[in-house]
Amino acid sequence: RMLSIGSRAGLSTSLSSKLPEPTLRIAGLTARNRAFLALGIRAGERAMAVNATISDSPYIDPAVVIPGSRTGPLQGKTFAVKDLFDVAGYRTGFGNPLWLETHPVASSTAPAVQALLDAGATLRGRTHMDELAYSLNGENMHYGTPRNPAAPGRIPGGSSSGSASACAAGDVDIGLGTDTG
Repeated sequence: RMLSIGSRAGLSTSLSSKLPEPTLRIAGLTARNRAFLALGIRAGERAMAVNATISDSPYIDPAVVIPGSRTGPLQGKTFAVKDLFDVAGYRTGFGNPLWLETHPVASSTAPAVQALLDAGATLRGRTHMDELAYSLNGENMHYGTPRNPAAPGRIPGGSSSGSASACAAGDVDIGLGTDTG
């Protein structure tokens, strides 16, 4: 069962659950677009807390920087990649900390990323995404939700939200994302 939870701040979190129908209690809103969402599960089940935040950065790992080829049609351009694409020497997390922790470092770079590097573009970071690319909202309860530069009071939308946010903010020229639909 998919449950969508929202607040007045425009934040929502999607959870997949086999638990009985939960009841939602909004515990309180804090400054800087943060919302604390507390899920009260029916008697006998454990309670869960989710801290949904708007991130000031579209990047989950801004330290992933790889210069592109010195020649090519994209020389001087920059790009960011969704945390779904393998980059040799780095772990791919799919927006999930457990996946990141339990999977090895990538031994090769995804062809789409390599094509941009070979064309001269410089990789400037790995971006936020929906957990396991399983939503249309662009939110991630583990790492936060990238700010929507075009409409700051709204969610960025799409599982490639970090890449879109980085492009919309003018931080990179190209944002590499996916469509799993």
